[in-house]
Amino acid sequence: IAASKKESVTLLRDGRYELRVDAPRSEGRANERACALLAAHLAVPVDTVSIAKGHTQSTKLIRVKDDSRKGESV
Repeated sequence: IAASKKESVTLLRDGRYELRVDAPRSEGRANERACALLAAHLAVPVDTVSIAKGHTQSTKLIRVKDDSRKGESV
């Protein structure tokens, strides 16, 4: 995820998302913005979205926690 002039979220044919953010890579700002952008796109709270793998790579695995299962035993 690199700084882009225009932010976007695109669902690719294979089910992955491509994110473009308008934030610098320094100090994790692009990662934070990517999580916020994806959370807004999916209409979920931003604190449920986190980067699971690839913090310093351009390709990342982003986890979205399912809060609908609160209080359930699994």
